[in-house]
Amino acid sequence: ILKLLDSNPEMSANFAIMDAVAKKSVSGTVEVEFEIQNFGLEEETRMAKLSCSSGEVSREITVPARKRLKFAFPPVSEPEEKSAMITITSDTYPLDDTYHFYMGSELKKKIMAFAPLKIEPLRSQDLLYVSKVFSSSSVNSSDYDFFYFDIENFANIEIDTASVIFLVGAITYFKDVDFEILYSYLEKGGTVIATPGIMASQSIQYLQMHEILSSEYQGVFDSKSIFTQPRVSKIQEDTFLSVLFKGVEDSDIFTFPVFKYTKLAIKAPAESWITMTDGFPFLALQNVGKGRFYMFTIEFNPFFSDFPITNSFLPIMCEITDKASFLNKSYVQKLSVGQRLT
Repeated sequence: ILKLLDSNPEMSANFAIMDAVAKKSVSGTVEVEFEIQNFGLEEETRMAKLSCSSGEVSREITVPARKRLKFAFPPVSEPEEKSAMITITSDTYPLDDTYHFYMGSELKKKIMAFAPLKIEPLRSQDLLYVSKVFSSSSVNSSDYDFFYFDIENFANIEIDTASVIFLVGAITYFKDVDFEILYSYLEKGGTVIATPGIMASQSIQYLQMHEILSSEYQGVFDSKSIFTQPRVSKIQEDTFLSVLFKGVEDSDIFTFPVFKYTKLAIKAPAESWITMTDGFPFLALQNVGKGRFYMFTIEFNPFFSDFPITNSFLPIMCEITDKASFLNKSYVQKLSVGQRLT
């Protein structure tokens, strides 16, 4: 009889604190979000505690087997000392049950948006919807610096300082040198959010040629009939966007209509993170080096979809921006004790 043995039984019930971020609210309190990974084979419930100079708060957390989830502690008053610590109920592998982090404000995220404003003046409407995300009273606008430029200036702007770059209908007008700059930015860890633009077939072909998005152009869907308008039907599981809307009963992410969009056939390594009822992607993603390229198949204006005026637009854009992991050396890096520096 052949019996399989667990090669490391002590790790079978291991919880680990993976990350922690402090966010200051408009009211002056601080909320700490943290991520927990359950490496075990069963769902587990533990207690998590935040300790800082302004006090301690605790909460219960439950994470399914092999899953990584994000949680938040109740808000606390802003601490005078910025060093803080999170602890969880200890297990047989205690080294990842304690997490020390900086509880002060993070550096502002620099958002750069490019659009063909001179060629397509109405693109200013798309930019308006994007800019409102980062100036909304629903977010801490002091966390972001938003800049916009005409696409003709792309090669002359130092984009390496940007946390996130929006390419709003801009890819159509890219030259080879622009793609080289964009690819370099992505390889180093940049985040790009793009829309196809007025010549979508050309944009998709260029992205495929420069190994930024593996997909094939399948035409454009355009319908004014309410009976044929697709809607979002699925958000890929195990992504931070699926966690964002999990348990949110009043979300309109699955209800707004899509009037017009670019139909894409996604190929690996690209993925469809948000899919519509007709099976085509609403949002595609491809990892490029250390960075991420996000392609929405609509434009950010109501002629294509109600998405920019929904309650889902702001949290999706903010979540993608907050997950940006640009590794520019001029920025303060978050380091863990024992992390190897190369």
